[in-house]
Amino acid sequence: MATVDLDKMKIVQYHDHLMIPVPKGEDTDYRESVQNPPFDTRIKSMTMLQPDGPSFTIDGNNVRGYISEMFVPYQDLSEEWYFRTFLDAGEFGVGICAVPLQPHTDCPPNAVFLDGYYTTRDGTPAKTSNVFCVFERYAGDIMWRHSETILPGDTVEVRPDVTLVVRMVSTVANYDYIIDWEFKQRQHQNHC
Repeated sequence: MATVDLDKMKIVQYHDHLMIPVPKGEDTDYRESVQNPPFDTRIKSMTMLQPDGPSFTIDGNNVRGYISEMFVPYQDLSEEWYFRTFLDAGEFGVGICAVPLQPHTDCPPNAVFLDGYYTTRDGTPAKTSNVFCVFERYAGDIMWRHSETILPGDTVEVRPDVTLVVRMVSTVANYDYIIDWEFKQRQHQNHC
C-alpha cells in the first residue's frame, strides 16, 4: 500500500505486502469416513431417553428470532484489507441461507422440528421445511440441590439442569453457522 503526496508527486510511505504461499490441497478431506488416527472423530453413539416425552409443548409457532450481526474476519493482516468487513447476517441473510435440518445428525432423536418462513428478495413469503429443531439437553448437571439433615429421613431435593434448545443452521457460501438459542430455568451460571 502506498501513500502519495500529489502536490510533490512523490511516494511518501510504502508498505510491502506480506506474501504467504497458498497451501497445497493434500490431506484436506474433512469427511469422517476418510479420517485416520489421531484425527479420527468417530465416537460411540449416545442418546437422551425421554420415555414420557418432552417436558415442553408447542402451542402454535408464531415466533420471531433475530440475530443482530456476525462479524467474520475473512481478511489478510495487511492494511489494505481493514475496510473489507463482512457482516454475514445482514449482507448475506442468515434466514434466507437457513437449511433443512436432518433428524439424528443435526438434531438429537428427541427433537421436534418446525418449518420456517422468510421473505424473499421480491417480498413474497417462502417456506423452508424442518429449519428449526427444539429439544431438551441434559448433561447430568445439577441446577439446584438442598438437603435437611436434621429432619428424619435426610430429605434431599435435587433439580436437574435441563436446557431447552432451539437450533437452526445457516450455510453462507462455504461456512455453516450452527445457531442455538438456549433457555434455562436458572437465570445465571456460577461454577464453583
